[in-house]
Amino acid sequence: MQEPGSQVAIAASLGVSESTISRIKNEKLADCLALLYAVGLKVVDQDAVCIQPEALAFMRLTALRALANDEAAQQFFGEDA
Repeated sequence: MQEPGSQVAIAASLGVSESTISRIKNEKLADCLALLYAVGLKVVDQDAVCIQPEALAFMRLTALRALANDEAAQQFFGEDA
């Protein structure tokens, strides 16, 4: 079994040769990434968790307000009140 993301594993999963994957990486990868960007998409790590900017803004504001209160901040960090 090949490590995920290796040329051999990618080629096997797509049913093409390793040389095809190599050619795509060397000649077409930048174009593929530019295409994704142009249509409003981006590539992130498989383990990444993506959220909408509005949700992030809400979480930041909520955390800021909660941590501005000494008692809440102490509870959050597990300190004795």
